[in-house]
Amino acid sequence: MQEEWQKSKQAARVDFRTVYTSTWRQVIVPKEWPADLRPVLQEFLASPERWTSEEARRGFGGMVVYGSPRFYVVVDGELAFTDVGLNGWTYGVAPKLKRLVGA
Repeated sequence: MQEEWQKSKQAARVDFRTVYTSTWRQVIVPKEWPADLRPVLQEFLASPERWTSEEARRGFGGMVVYGSPRFYVVVDGELAFTDVGLNGWTYGVAPKLKRLVGA
């Protein structure tokens, strides 16, 4: 899915970055993130349930902050939307990107 999308015209209009950590628990550690994206992580961590779909909350329960893959949509440096998993991409992120940058 990611490789296909990254070849699209839409992807050319998006600054898509991936945060890799050595363990799944480190995905919420700010020092593991690029400095310019740490405020986005902090905003998410301040209220993860607010930023996560009901479906993902049911699926991950108390571990929702570790859900993977998690996609963040950031507009002008501010967190605009986030969701987790392939369903989160398909039913949440993809439509949001279409509204923001077109198909």
